[in-house]
Amino acid sequence: MVTAIIAGTVALIVALIAAFASVHTKRLELVGQSEQRRAEALKRGYDTTLAAFDLAWHYRCHLKLSNMSQPPPFDWKKEWPSLLTKIETTLSTGIDRLREHSLHYDHLAPALTWLFRTAFAGVNLKQLEAMPEDYEEARLMLVRFARIDARIDKPVKRRFWKRVVKDNKPKEFQELASDETFRRIYAMIQANPDATVIYQSDPSKPDSNPILEYIQRFEKVPPMLAASLQITSGRIENWIMADVIDYDTPCTRMSIPCFKELTERLSREKSDS
Repeated sequence: MVTAIIAGTVALIVALIAAFASVHTKRLELVGQSEQRRAEALKRGYDTTLAAFDLAWHYRCHLKLSNMSQPPPFDWKKEWPSLLTKIETTLSTGIDRLREHSLHYDHLAPALTWLFRTAFAGVNLKQLEAMPEDYEEARLMLVRFARIDARIDKPVKRRFWKRVVKDNKPKEFQELASDETFRRIYAMIQANPDATVIYQSDPSKPDSNPILEYIQRFEKVPPMLAASLQITSGRIENWIMADVIDYDTPCTRMSIPCFKELTERLSREKSDS
């Protein structure tokens, strides 16, 4: 009888252990599924946010080119307002997902602000007109945080953003190089379109000639913007194929790439010169 009691007790213990293991396994499965859903939502948030910024910068390049007598191959006044609303909605959706699912949102938020100022306001951290390299630098920072949230890269340290701000501290007006002077004026006008800016050259800097720089930029800047258009055009196409962007744009509706004619014309002008 004692043997039977022992056998029954052992069987009960084995059954309890099996039940506990089953519950524990099920719990781990649920946790794993929840973590998987969070990771997917987080990736979607980063993709959506990057897509919105790529769109915004793509059309900022078109706007900058238009201001340099290189109009876009579509009706800007007719097409842009409705597209801007879609881009802003896309950005808001992406940021909402990041705010909900990112484990590092407090450190991520400054990167979003940086990209917004660059792509939407057209101003970099040094309070200069944003150029393609500025956009790529800011975009790369958001990609870095995507890798951090995916646990591919290590989190940034507590003083990370203080160093970024220090390294990009805006110079005083008199300390700017010739090309930077015009870019600062442009940034000032962007911040206050109704402002009147009067610039007087510095006699102590005979080599500084912002007016000449302004003239030369019509030759130097368009090729850089055209190259950026091509890069962002490829990204936008990929976002549409991945169903991150579910609407077309003035450029994606074109039968030929929006940058093709511009690139070819600039290439011919360079060869002729």
